[in-house]
Amino acid sequence: VWKEWRTVGPKTMVATISVAQFEKDARLELHVAAQQFAMDLGFRLTPDGKALTRVDYHCDGKGRGFMSLFSKMIMRSVEKQDDDLLVRLRKQVEQT
Repeated sequence: VWKEWRTVGPKTMVATISVAQFEKDARLELHVAAQQFAMDLGFRLTPDGKALTRVDYHCDGKGRGFMSLFSKMIMRSVEKQDDDLLVRLRKQVEQT
């Protein structure tokens, strides 16, 4: 479990990220809980050739309360900002 700070527009959002499921060399599922938003995301790893691994990513989130009206917009923003997600995840794992 760790915390992540992210700037979204003029606000800074704090989220708690926890490992929901883990299968070594196969799968990682995370749960993200923020004050007004929750998200589940994950990676499935599949061998693809001798030294390659295919990484499939999925993400689903929903705003809470009033923010539920903006769920689709928030998910589009998350998609744009998460292009470095694997880099951030690796950094977090290496620090632990």
